Amino acid sequence: MRSSLRTPRRYGLLVKLVLSFVLLGAVFLLAFSAISYFYAKSTLEKEMDLRIISAARVVAKSVPYESLTLLVPGREGSQTHRSILRTLDNLKDALGAQRIFIFNPTTYRLLVDTKTRTIGLKYHRLLQDRAEIRLARQGVPSASIMFRGPKDRMYKSGYAAIEGPGGVIAVVGVEADVRFFDELATLKRAMVASLIAILVLLALTAFALARRIQKPVVELVDASNRIAEGKLGTAIDVSAKDEIGSLAATMEKMRRAILQRDENLRLLLRAIAHQIKNPLGSMRYSAELLAEDIGDDDRSSRLVSVILENIER
Repeated sequence: MRSSLRTPRRYGLLVKLVLSFVLLGAVFLLAFSAISYFYAKSTLEKEMDLRIISAARVVAKSVPYESLTLLVPGREGSQTHRSILRTLDNLKDALGAQRIFIFNPTTYRLLVDTKTRTIGLKYHRLLQDRAEIRLARQGVPSASIMFRGPKDRMYKSGYAAIEGPGGVIAVVGVEADVRFFDELATLKRAMVASLIAILVLLALTAFALARRIQKPVVELVDASNRIAEGKLGTAIDVSAKDEIGSLAATMEKMRRAILQRDENLRLLLRAIAHQIKNPLGSMRYSAELLAEDIGDDDRSSRLVSVILENIER
């Protein structure tokens, strides 16, 4: 008949302990890395916003609003246009920007642009920054969200208003590449590499600790199997000094108690057999003498034979 109890896998405990350590460590490290990364990104992006807004303010104060009213399509080569372009080019180099432009906040058409140098072109990307431009017109310089520009790099734009006596004449836009984005990518790669290294180290440490826990448990399992099979001659010797060692000592006491009980049972059975055999020997001897005295009496001989047969049983 097959046993209904399944034999557990020998390395099941080891695998569970290692996986528990590694999964717990992975969750903690992933959460910590993600929080650190997004915190760094948020901090650097805020710093970039402050820098690019400051740059837009500097440009807005450096361009005389009277000159902007003279910029109309067809006057690209005029002295006013060239003068403003020289100012913007110098500011672009000084501020480390990629592009500076001045535009009409109502029509989104360029008045001066260090890139196209054409008056009246509509800059369609400004439509994506309508909310930021609206804030700039209200006197609150603002920065756009990051966007992908030339050479697949990330950029941000800062906006500040140029005001005249009658209100906002134009809005300055300053575009600069998000240099910290490359640093973030490097940081991300470093964090991933560190995470993998820490997880490998954690797995090795968990494996070593799990082996130290598993070894005495396996020894106890082997000892209990020997006891179940009736092999009580081998002592249970587990080197652990913790609760597992205490359990092993208790099992060793149990093994010795079973051996002592078996020895007591053998002594008892031997004594009982001895006590039974002594009267039976006397009965056999008496029955044999009786058989000799009876002689040829068939009935009495049969009765004596029955007695002898029962004694031999």
